[in-house]
Amino acid sequence: MTRKMTFKHPKALKQLLEKGIVATMRNYFLPPLTKVKANNKYDCIVLGSTTATEENIKKLYDISGFSSPEEWLREAIKIHRGKRPEFIIVVAKLDSTSEKLKNS
Repeated sequence: MTRKMTFKHPKALKQLLEKGIVATMRNYFLPPLTKVKANNKYDCIVLGSTTATEENIKKLYDISGFSSPEEWLREAIKIHRGKRPEFIIVVAKLDSTSEKLKNS
């Protein structure tokens, strides 16, 4: 089953599309290898999930698309209607080569 994931902030989507990987804060957990359809367009896979602790935010912000851990957390709280998200999910974009290998 493929889960839908919407990236509302342009910095996070840009990170995924340009670098092929993004760390995103969410209020739900997804196990590794979960298939994800990002913004109803991009095939992705979950590489891992962890709790959104200060330590993990500092470790993973460099693949979030934001310039600092503080900016990432501030924007995530805005997007989640004033609440701090519980989890960080690392998602990788699948390219056509990996899709072909996966489906063969």
